[in-house]
Amino acid sequence: MTIVQLIERALEDMAAIADFYDLIEWGVGQYFFEQMNAEISRMLPGFAGTHRVRDGFFYFNTRRFPMGVYHLIDKDRSVIVDAVLDQRRRPISLASELRNRRKT
Repeated sequence: MTIVQLIERALEDMAAIADFYDLIEWGVGQYFFEQMNAEISRMLPGFAGTHRVRDGFFYFNTRRFPMGVYHLIDKDRSVIVDAVLDQRRRPISLASELRNRRKT
C-alpha cells in the first residue's frame, strides 16, 4: 500500500486556493478541498511516479480545477505532495516557485 503525505506547504497552497474560491462564492472553497482530496486519493496511490515531470517533480493536472499537484517519491516509496499550484500562472513564475521548493 502506498502512503501519500501532504506536507504543510501543500496544505497551505490548498487553503489559500480555497479562500480565493470562497471569496468568489461561499462554499466553493470547501468543494475545492473535497475535490482535491478525492483526486489525490484516486491518482497517487496507484499512479505515483508515472506522471509527467516538471522542474524535478512528478505532477498531474486536476480535472475540475486548473491546478497541478506536484509530488515526489521518497526512498521508501511513499508519495510526498509538495505543492498544489494554479496552472494558469506564468510558466516562468511556476518554474521559479518549484525550484525554490525543491531547494528546501
